[in-house]
Amino acid sequence: MINIINSHIHLEALSGKSNLDNLNYQNFVFISSKKIDWNNLAKLTHFSLGIHPWYVDIHKYKDLEDLSFEIKKSKPIAVGECGLDLFGNRKKNISKQEFFFDFQINLADENHLPLIVHSVRANQLVLNHLKNSNTRGVIHGFYGSKEEAKQFISLGFLIGIGHMVLKHNFQKLKEVVKSCPMDCILLETDDKDPQEINKVVFMISKIKKLTVEDTVLICNKNAKKLFGI
Repeated sequence: MINIINSHIHLEALSGKSNLDNLNYQNFVFISSKKIDWNNLAKLTHFSLGIHPWYVDIHKYKDLEDLSFEIKKSKPIAVGECGLDLFGNRKKNISKQEFFFDFQINLADENHLPLIVHSVRANQLVLNHLKNSNTRGVIHGFYGSKEEAKQFISLGFLIGIGHMVLKHNFQKLKEVVKSCPMDCILLETDDKDPQEINKVVFMISKIKKLTVEDTVLICNKNAKKLFGI
């Protein structure tokens, strides 16, 4: 199979795995979640820098200024992972999440970088934050309606598809994939085994009635265009 660009993977996903010798890390976009990640990620070929909504409470507002400095110094290919998460108790600090998200949207604008967005039960709120920005990017691990996917695409965002599309009870996501233009889809594994990306490719190919090779070629082209790699 053609090498697949994995548009969203965390270093932690490689921890403890013994069957990774055949993976080409040049095709991975490594994503940061918190400040402690930045130095290690900056040693890699393709990486992003940001502060994930899950971790805003362990960061100070000054860390956003440090992020701005680190982006200029380390030259990542994207800003993020950032965004909003309203699942369960995570919504209790939504004001701080929104502040950190807006700051990172502005960093993406200022540095002409794409934005990697985390949106859980928050698609409409995320859309409201993005609509006045000129930035583009990807809604990673997308889960929502076909209409929401179209709204994100209209703002210049791609739709990241990962392991959730493999779940039998996620028919709604399969319908999103079916309706989404192929030039708007990215492949990812997030914090799962990176070799699962082969299963993701097969599922998207099946839904879109494309060959595996065509699916990989198109999604790779999408990633190269978005990230400039």
